[in-house]
Amino acid sequence: MSDNVSGVAIMTSEINSSLINELAGRKIAVTFLDHAPARGYVSTLRIDYKAGIELTVNYLYNLGHQRIAFVAGRPKLKSNILRLEAYEKAMSRLGLKPGPVIHGALRFEKGLAAGLAIAKMSPRPTAVMSVNDLTAVGVLKGLTSAGCRVPEDISVTGFDRTRLAEYSNPSITTVDIHRDLPGQMAADVLHELCSSADPHGKEHEIPAELIVGHSSGPAPSGVSL
Repeated sequence: MSDNVSGVAIMTSEINSSLINELAGRKIAVTFLDHAPARGYVSTLRIDYKAGIELTVNYLYNLGHQRIAFVAGRPKLKSNILRLEAYEKAMSRLGLKPGPVIHGALRFEKGLAAGLAIAKMSPRPTAVMSVNDLTAVGVLKGLTSAGCRVPEDISVTGFDRTRLAEYSNPSITTVDIHRDLPGQMAADVLHELCSSADPHGKEHEIPAELIVGHSSGPAPSGVSL
């Protein structure tokens, strides 16, 4: 890397820790997304996945849902692990048993397979949380293909607030993690680090917000818990 570089923004959580140490050792200001603790020359932007998942679990619980399935993502991807762990903790905090958990791969096809599998379960969950919106669209397709009505028979939620959630029919209840913020925040944070005589990084949190669509509703009546 050229010696005249004063700051770098790395907007992925999947990165080798040795690169972090090398950049910090060369006194290059660095901003990471969801990676590494803040320290000298290093700031971190953290998306509040935990809050987003908790908002969704609590929302469904308040609608009467107690059997809430989770369609997870890639088992080694950090952001996916955080979402699954947050789901399990939020369920347990409410006195609910987590699961069933179906592992996917952040793809429509895996969501479709999960939706078809969930439709056959007995007892069947009354709600399905998906690790992202693309998975949720697949889940919705699988459920409706199997004859389930969404949300009358079963509710479906996603995560990330993509256009897919908005344009799906029905529109998908999702979590907005404000994808437009990290880029601007990273630029501001780098400027702050580069302008400081004694640069010491900080942790900056990106909030999560529940966006209610038409894919979720009250738990169906007459369902034995």
